[in-house]
Amino acid sequence: MNIKIENLPNYRIAYVRKVGPYGPHNVKTMEKLKGWAKKKGLFNKNSTILSIPRDNPDVTSPEECRYDADIVISNEYQVDNDVREDKLLGVSTQSTGLSIHKRTFKKLGIRFLLNY
Repeated sequence: MNIKIENLPNYRIAYVRKVGPYGPHNVKTMEKLKGWAKKKGLFNKNSTILSIPRDNPDVTSPEECRYDADIVISNEYQVDNDVREDKLLGVSTQSTGLSIHKRTFKKLGIRFLLNY
């Protein structure tokens, strides 16, 4: 496995959250976010999509694990009730041990962050 160390800037994000065991259902959460983003004209070859498991399943019970599918949005974009919004403060993958895999739009354009 190739691990790339990156420093990410601060992002404003729109996201969809699933609570429950990590696994195949995470794909449905990502598809829901991408469907929303496509309808809003936010999903294109320059989009930054993030996939973030928020909890360590070795510490948190599977029923309480949170998974977020996120898209970076501009500060001006008005979020509707179909998604939540938050800020993802700059992250150094080196200091947190996060592994980020960036793919092109053709390959979904998703970055995966481990947030525990």
